[in-house]
Amino acid sequence: MFRICEKHPPVISTHIKQKNFMTSKNPIVSVILPTYNREHLIVDSIQSILSQTFQNFEIIVVDDGSTDNTEKTVSKIRDHRIKYLKYPENRGATYARNIGIKQASGTYIAFQDSDDLWLPDKLTKQVKSLQKSTNHVGAVYTGYWWIVNGKKHYMPFLASNKKKVEKIISRLFFLFVGTPTVLLKRECFERVGLFDEKLIRLQEWELWIRISMHYHFEYIDEALVVSHYQSDGITANYQALVSSYEYILKKHYQLFNSDKARLAQLFAIFGRHLLNSPNTVEPGRRYLSKAVKLRPLNLKYLLYLSFSRLGFDFTDRLRKFYQSIKQTR
Repeated sequence: MFRICEKHPPVISTHIKQKNFMTSKNPIVSVILPTYNREHLIVDSIQSILSQTFQNFEIIVVDDGSTDNTEKTVSKIRDHRIKYLKYPENRGATYARNIGIKQASGTYIAFQDSDDLWLPDKLTKQVKSLQKSTNHVGAVYTGYWWIVNGKKHYMPFLASNKKKVEKIISRLFFLFVGTPTVLLKRECFERVGLFDEKLIRLQEWELWIRISMHYHFEYIDEALVVSHYQSDGITANYQALVSSYEYILKKHYQLFNSDKARLAQLFAIFGRHLLNSPNTVEPGRRYLSKAVKLRPLNLKYLLYLSFSRLGFDFTDRLRKFYQSIKQTR
């Protein structure tokens, strides 16, 4: 394993010096793994990639300014397919993923998170799926286990289990393609660009929207990734969620505004989700009001809006009660 380092990380193509990577020629898959202060988790994450039944890949670890022993920990993993890029300051996972994409040499691009695990057959099944697919298919994604407080939840709940291949541009009103579950053709990025670095959250959703305007997504209805919820991660930042959501609505206004029924459903889902945090109850109520305005006769939306007006404590107790009922079934 060799380390790439620079004092200042501007444009990767002109400012990063490469040190004779001992990788196989033209790997089929490039796995991009951004990390920040995850020395206690990253070894298991990398080992889950190295344990794949499909072995023709490279791993590009982008250390986004870690201040712990991440570099030393990764250096102990002796595998010539690992590239390590070290940056002195934290710029965020979106920036790190884009750096990795620019360094990638594979035909296909995959993403791993330093706190997630891949099951052994993930790449084998996805590569076979893409190799057999038509030119219209640009990506294949899978189901995954989402672990929250030690409990497993099968995701994505919005994915269709009935159709193996579907054009999901209309369904990408909703986010259900998890970043660590997807394998994409490199040409997708060449056609639509990289992750939008202006976004703090929901970067993957915005990218999937752009890709789905040109390609189909194929779904493997099987959990091939294990994802853990980290309370200190960006997924716990609800304020960032609100600002990112509003940015995407503006950027893709024409798409969202073309289907009022789906837009109302999106407002309702997002508004209900924001009720999970006491800091975002007000914007949650605002989006539920928008859903009702678009679909005033929808009883579900009216019910959500009514509950939101009862305050966070009430909705929180109601949600926990509902979850406890589901778990006993």
